[in-house]
Amino acid sequence: MSWMSSRRYILLSLLGAAAVVWHAFSTREQFFPSMVYLSSSKFSLAVLGNMAFAVALGTYKLLLRVFLGRLRDSEVERVNDKVGQAVVETCLAMTIFREDFTASFLT
Repeated sequence: MSWMSSRRYILLSLLGAAAVVWHAFSTREQFFPSMVYLSSSKFSLAVLGNMAFAVALGTYKLLLRVFLGRLRDSEVERVNDKVGQAVVETCLAMTIFREDFTASFLT
């Protein structure tokens, strides 16, 4: 995915999330009912989850650009493989050591 199409996807995801949040607050008019709607509506959860993925993708692309600069295609493929392995290993570690993951441990 090129940088321009990534930016377009991130922008559209943020606009969609902003529209869902605006709709929730304009129709419910209070904080608690709006939050209940946002956390229980399947559509709003899908849009907000998509926004979270888009923000993670944007952060990943930004960190790659800041710390590694411009990379060749083979280098990008290698970095993507390593990041994928790291994410899987982290998820496995979180399931194995779930009792040890407390707020004090994470800080």
